[in-house]
Amino acid sequence: FSARRALAFLLLCIAVPVGALLITGCTFPWQHASTSASTNLGAKPTAQQVISAMQKSYRTVTAFHVVMKVTNLGTAESGSIQIRSADGDVLMPDRVKAQANVLFSGQLVAINLVSIGKTQYITDPITGQWRVITGVLNASTLTNPDTGIIGLASKLTNLTGPTDDSVNGTPCWR
Repeated sequence: FSARRALAFLLLCIAVPVGALLITGCTFPWQHASTSASTNLGAKPTAQQVISAMQKSYRTVTAFHVVMKVTNLGTAESGSIQIRSADGDVLMPDRVKAQANVLFSGQLVAINLVSIGKTQYITDPITGQWRVITGVLNASTLTNPDTGIIGLASKLTNLTGPTDDSVNGTPCWR
């Protein structure tokens, strides 16, 4: 099977949702006196202001949790691994610990992943034993604020400004 390819895809799938969450511009609950989005968030920023603030704030992030669920897998190449879901933690700049449910040869199996720098450890989907895989993908290439996923945000085009929303009663922009 293509473990290196699946691992690279898993790390990419962890970094992309993090970027998306940061792009939404949601603020933390303790930054609000009440739960009214229109009264506490102030003037609505432009899309470019949200991107700029997200890029600036990302430099202060030291760790984050990622939950991912894929709903439309599409067709896979024979012998490849498709990620159905993943749940894990990223410690900046280059450490990842995650669990994933993957479709491997038509069977849904659970794997574990630990990535430290350029070395990755995954559990073999057949034996469950840990395997060392090196050189697949250094997580810091995705989390680097200048060249990784967040760095790509400045290249986004045709963005629309945020709209009022709330998450679990906390006002934010989406």
